[in-house]
Amino acid sequence: ANAFKNKIILIGAETSSGPQYLTPLGPLSRSEVLAHVTDTLVGDKWIRLWSFPFYALLFLALTFFAVFLITQYPQSVALVFMLWLALSIAAVSAWIFDTFYLWIPAYSPFILLLATWIIFIGYQANRIERLNFRLQQEQKYLSELEQLKNNFVSLISHDLKTPIAKIQAIVDRLMTQHTSPELQDDLKSLRRSGDELNKYIQSILKVLRVESRDFKVHKEVADINEVLEEAISQLGPLAAEKDIRLQTELEPMFSVEFDTTLIKEVVVNLIENAIKYTPRGGQIEIMSTETEESIYVRVKDNGEGIRPEDMDTVWGKFTRGRDQDLKSKGSGLGLYLVKYFIELHGGKVSLESKLGTGTTVSFTLPLNDDTSDAPNEGNT
Repeated sequence: ANAFKNKIILIGAETSSGPQYLTPLGPLSRSEVLAHVTDTLVGDKWIRLWSFPFYALLFLALTFFAVFLITQYPQSVALVFMLWLALSIAAVSAWIFDTFYLWIPAYSPFILLLATWIIFIGYQANRIERLNFRLQQEQKYLSELEQLKNNFVSLISHDLKTPIAKIQAIVDRLMTQHTSPELQDDLKSLRRSGDELNKYIQSILKVLRVESRDFKVHKEVADINEVLEEAISQLGPLAAEKDIRLQTELEPMFSVEFDTTLIKEVVVNLIENAIKYTPRGGQIEIMSTETEESIYVRVKDNGEGIRPEDMDTVWGKFTRGRDQDLKSKGSGLGLYLVKYFIELHGGKVSLESKLGTGTTVSFTLPLNDDTSDAPNEGNT
């Protein structure tokens, strides 16, 4: 009798031919249903729910965490994290339900994370689209502004060329008609000032031309030494005025393809700069040689040199050394055009200078240049 003390006995067959009841645990007989109900009542195993504020706080925290993942990590990483989070919540929910009979939604987190993902991905796509549209509008505006600036500068430069040419013609006529030494000095000074102003205008027009989108590099087979000799012959009188000796060391080499007009402009700019900053009675060395992969040209002077803090800025547009504005005149476009033209050919430029000793500027042109004659994209 003690064997049945404090126990509940259900009398019935273990297998019954009676009706089967469909339950969350599967089909059960009447006795099995009663056994489960009795076990729930005796063991107080009722399924319990937490309060609504707990579930609201849980889903709110889940939403914030999902937003953090989407905004702080790449989409693929955020998606993996969110799937892992949803599966973890489902596993924890099942364990809590089996152990503590507490019900925590398992499907709702999946739906919440999916909805958050879709909403924020849509928001980000819309924001990127608006930013792209704004960027396109700004690029269009800047392009129009750049074109307006170029047209204005080009118009002003062209309009200035005519009166300058007239002034130079009048000065030349006066120089032939009047032989007074004092008047001749004044006329020569006026002629030099006109030449400098004309050179500035030509430099500005060159920059506008090479930065235009329809600018092309016209290559032809030529000898780099012939270009160097033409530039030296052109600038010989300028060097003679300061008693500067132009020493050349040109190695014979085969002809290569390059734009002779642009490369001559490069060489003229380099030699002219060297003459400008070399003291009277100085010397300028011009050297060319050929390596296995490129042509190497060097222009070396024994001028005052460049300050170390100016070495990285001298290649910029309208940029000059800090001390040069008072010592010499210039547009600040020479080295900018040198670097621009050489890089159009796929070459490289380099600059070495020591204050009080001199400056060496060199460039290389590849023997096998893969750059095409396609229109230049320009620097807007």
